[in-house]
Order: sequence, then C-alpha cells, then structure tokens
Amino acid sequence: MSRTLILLGGDAPQIEGLNGLLNDVALIHCETLAEVRSQLSDGHPTGLLMNGNNAQMLALCADLKRDRDTRDLPLAVLHSEPMRPRLIEHAFSAVAAEHYFPDPVDEHRAAPLLEWLGLGSSETASASESVPTEAAGSAEAEPSTVRIELPTPPPHDSGATGRDNQEGPEKQEALAQEVESLREQLQGMAEESHLLTGEFDTFREKSQLRIEELESALGASLATAQALSDQLEELRSESDQAQNELRNLGDLQKALETAELEQKRLLEERDGLADKQNEIQGAAQRLSEEREQWSAKEEAWGSEREQW
Repeated sequence: MSRTLILLGGDAPQIEGLNGLLNDVALIHCETLAEVRSQLSDGHPTGLLMNGNNAQMLALCADLKRDRDTRDLPLAVLHSEPMRPRLIEHAFSAVAAEHYFPDPVDEHRAAPLLEWLGLGSSETASASESVPTEAAGSAEAEPSTVRIELPTPPPHDSGATGRDNQEGPEKQEALAQEVESLREQLQGMAEESHLLTGEFDTFREKSQLRIEELESALGASLATAQALSDQLEELRSESDQAQNELRNLGDLQKALETAELEQKRLLEERDGLADKQNEIQGAAQRLSEEREQWSAKEEAWGSEREQW
C-alpha cells in the first residue's frame, strides 16, 4: 500500500531533504489546515509532519486536535537542535504531537522517522547504525508514546588546563548523568502529558456525545412542552366556552324564576277573581230569590186586590 506524508509549513531544505530520503513515500506540502482537509478526500495519509521551527504551524496543532477530520491523524514535529523553550512547552501541552524529530533528517538520523512511517527495518538498517540511543528508543516505543529528541551535550574542550583535564572525565560523567536524568524526567513528563491529552480527548468526545444526547432530550422535552401548551390552550378555550354556557344557564335560571313568580302572581289573581265571581254569583242568586219573593208578594197582593 502506498504511503503518503503531509508536510505542514515545511521550508525548502526540509522538502529537499525529505524528498531525497523518502523514495517510497509521496510527500505532500501544505500550508494551511484547509489544504490538509482537502488532501483527506483522497484517503488518510500515513502521517502528518509539522515544521516545528515555525510558531504559526505549532499554533495549528490545537485546530488539528479539535477538528473531527484531522484529530486522529498521526502527528509529529520536525525541529532544529537545540530545542527551543517554546517547542519544549508545546511538548508538555494538551496539544502535544506524538513524536519530535530533529532536523535536518538525513540518512544518519532517519531511523525514528522511517519507523514512525511504518517502513520495514531492512529499509532503515543503514541509517539505524548511527542513530543515538534515545532515537533508537523512540523507534522501539509504542505508537502512543511521546518521544522527544534532546540536543546532545557539547564535546569536551581539548584546550583546557591540566587540572581541567584531570577533572574532565569526572565532570563529563556527572554532566552525562545529569543530562540523562533530565532526559528521563523530560520524557516522563512528555509521556504523562500525552496520556493526559488522550484522557482529555476521550473526555471531550464523551462530553460531546453527552451534549448531543442532552440536546436531543431537550428538543424532545421542548416538543412535549409545546404539545402540552397547545393542549392547555385548548382546555382554556373549552373552559371559557363552558363558563359562557354556565352564565347563559344562570340567565335562563333567573328568567325561569321570574316566570314562576309571575305565574304565581297570575294564579293568585285568578283565585281572587274566582272568589269575586263566587260572590257575584251568590249576590245574583240572592237577588233572584228576593225577586221571586217579591213576585209572590205581588201575586198575593193582586189576589187580595181582586177580592177587594
């Protein structure tokens, strides 16, 4: 399978040196994150190598780590010796690269880089013979381990005095032990920083998933709340209609009570008229009786008059 290496922000000497060294690797030069993304359309590269001598390129590490398309790309930094404080600080940051390779990369120091690119040991045998102990250790390290190539200490000054020549080996040994101790401390800090970076990335991914779940749940809750709000509005409308009907029923009840009172009054008036009618009938009957009595008296008087 063909291998592809993206060089981000590389200068002319780096491009020339890598082209002469990587015969079986396609080297693609990019200057921006957008150009790196455009290269991903043809497939994921074997690795992404960044020019660590350029502060602007180092600043892109944060964007590379945050971007969903580029955060899983194998990332390494190519730097010049001695290492600058800014680069050491970058190696301890949350956006540290996996490896930091010294520049220029030639056939004498190519083993770590070629091993990182996944090239076979037979292709790097000639180069690995002259690789320092720390570089060989970085080639044998796990892919997830951060390896930092520190500058080698300066050689002993041959023009020193006799006393310095006598103390030179002891000083050199003490200096070598101190440098080795510092290298181990720096390596441990870099590995710890890399582990923390991985944990942070995992936490960020889980947090993003949790945020998406909460946003989905929030959307469902908002939809439910809207549906309940619509139902509540319908119930309020029905309640208003019921209250209107209840008020209408109250008006009808009052009208019915008024009608009942009017009916009662009319019944009382009818009873009064019936009583008056009975009185009139009684008076008429008495008058009829009195008239009959007068008629009888008149007949009796007529008889008496005729007798007279």
